[in-house]
Amino acid sequence: MPVLTFRGIQEEELKQISTPMLDDLSQIMNCDRSILHLHLLHTTAIPDGKTVKGSPFVEIAMFDRGQEIHDQAAKCVCDHVQSLGYEKVGLWITLRPKNIYYTNGQHH
Repeated sequence: MPVLTFRGIQEEELKQISTPMLDDLSQIMNCDRSILHLHLLHTTAIPDGKTVKGSPFVEIAMFDRGQEIHDQAAKCVCDHVQSLGYEKVGLWITLRPKNIYYTNGQHH
């Protein structure tokens, strides 16, 4: 935790930005890189029965770190995705309460 889930970009593109983005996010969130997880969902945009290239969208699931950190993390991720040539990047942050997070059945 945090877990970043990407949609609408290619695997090679995410690989290209993953190292510098994780470096930046670990600084912003003051956390070890090893707890940052990147996932890529392969999705297909189909408006009106036609397959089209969708816009990138990212969800960050994490514990509450305060609005300033959330804003900085969102800007960081969007900037890195935009560096790939995407004009518009959607992003939302889903806050998870610590009291419902478990590892191997153990509460944190």
